[in-house]
Amino acid sequence: MKKILFISRAKSGDRSAYTHRLEKLRSGLEKFGFLTDTLYLGDTSRTAHTLIPIYIPELARVFKQYDFLHAGGTPCAWVADLCKSFHHRKVIYDIHGDRIGEILQEGGMVPLLKTFLHEMVATCFSDLYITVCNPLKQLYIRRGIPPQRIAIVRNGVDLSQFRPAPSVRHKQNRIFAYAGKFQWYQAVEDLVEAMLSIRSSHVQCEIIGFSEEDREIKTRIQKIAGHKILLIDQLNREALIRRLQNADVLVIPRRSTRATVYAFPTKFAEYIALAKPVLVSHVDETAQFVQRFSCGMVYGEGPEALRNAMEEMSNASDEILHLMGQQGRKLAEAVFDWDIICKQYANFLMQW
Repeated sequence: MKKILFISRAKSGDRSAYTHRLEKLRSGLEKFGFLTDTLYLGDTSRTAHTLIPIYIPELARVFKQYDFLHAGGTPCAWVADLCKSFHHRKVIYDIHGDRIGEILQEGGMVPLLKTFLHEMVATCFSDLYITVCNPLKQLYIRRGIPPQRIAIVRNGVDLSQFRPAPSVRHKQNRIFAYAGKFQWYQAVEDLVEAMLSIRSSHVQCEIIGFSEEDREIKTRIQKIAGHKILLIDQLNREALIRRLQNADVLVIPRRSTRATVYAFPTKFAEYIALAKPVLVSHVDETAQFVQRFSCGMVYGEGPEALRNAMEEMSNASDEILHLMGQQGRKLAEAVFDWDIICKQYANFLMQW
């Protein structure tokens, strides 16, 4: 029976999408016969970057107890690979996007140099690689990684939690909803601008997910939008699902950057699992899924294109939107079910 250690950069108790992915993969592999544990690097100062060289032998003793080390992101792969001459275990680099591209956008020479060092070690010395989307896989093939060592392990969805609600009618109204974070590349400002330019009183918009750190963003949107857009703070999972079930169309308005082209938003799988049509920009692989499975609409990019798409979807019949939603649910069941994803991951690992 194979043993695998999941290495997380977070603290135990973290509830981010990053930790949710690692936990779903860990528990999923257990269903297919793997023995699993998790090491949270955030729980101890011993894994601070400046102290890792001192504790390499101690970390290696832990790593030797496992057949595979699933490194959740670049810093974790760097730690596992730095100790590799002491433990000789297979390191799986779970690549969470193009970190160098993201740092280039964020700016700062010191973070860039540190990220470049970590990325170089993680890429050169890991044994296996998993990505969330095909564009990211192709990027690492171009960087010299053999294709057979890379598997696509997507961000999935729990179909028992995210499920369609009984049919809801809003009379003549159409509710567009966004739920998520507010980094600039999420392009929530485009959604606000698009909504404000729509004159129809039958089109409504909800933006969900504001935290204490987002107060400035929320206040700015309130000043611009007034009562035309409903702003909702973070909700627990059950309340969020109910809110999204009440919408007609779910929106992912991302901008084209290196941070988005090589990523795959978790919310996409959750949206389509609710049997709701999705409206996405053309910047990442989600657009290809929407077009291939006819589960929503793809728009170019920017507020004007988004407004046009919203107006078109607001004029679509209930039957058309329902059909799009049903197509999305079928896609979620066929591709994004965590059980399917974990089985594919287990099969990949058993080859090695």
